[in-house]
Amino acid sequence: MYNPATLLPGDVLLMTSRTGENIKAGLLDKLISFSEGSPLVHAAIVGEGHIVNPVWRVERAPLSIYAPNGWAFRVSATDAQRSTAVRWAEAHIGNTYGTAEILADAARFNLHFVLPSWYRWRPQHWTCSGFVAQAYLAAGVELTKAPVPAPVDLGYSPLLIGRRPWDPLEGWKPIARRHRTSSR
Repeated sequence: MYNPATLLPGDVLLMTSRTGENIKAGLLDKLISFSEGSPLVHAAIVGEGHIVNPVWRVERAPLSIYAPNGWAFRVSATDAQRSTAVRWAEAHIGNTYGTAEILADAARFNLHFVLPSWYRWRPQHWTCSGFVAQAYLAAGVELTKAPVPAPVDLGYSPLLIGRRPWDPLEGWKPIARRHRTSSR
């Protein structure tokens, strides 16, 4: 859904579930989607010629890895801020994923329990969307106010420029319905 050739360092990618994923990944995507009430299940940031991809560890991935199910967004930030966010993300390649932070997301979305803003079990670990939000926060750009952001929180950020999966297609118009009148 995005063209890898148009990506720039600092762009934010938000993904929907992929068809044909392995069972474990597909189940996790479905749980995240159900929990958040959103089609968005993963987030990553574009680095220098690759994606900085926070999965079980923060790793480099090819620019095209999420093209079929990814949505690319430019961030309303200066070039220096985007560059700082990329440098921060690149410096954390190899860090482990925030599995405990996923539980915090589940508590927020499923139990309606909001953790206080000072909350961090392990401040060096992030979920995918927390990682992207933290990269931009390190650059002085607050993408979301959520203390442990989920992909949907980034999806609603007014600083992400681009079409969302739930936006209507350009030129879309609802079908006019004719009201039936009863002949009785």
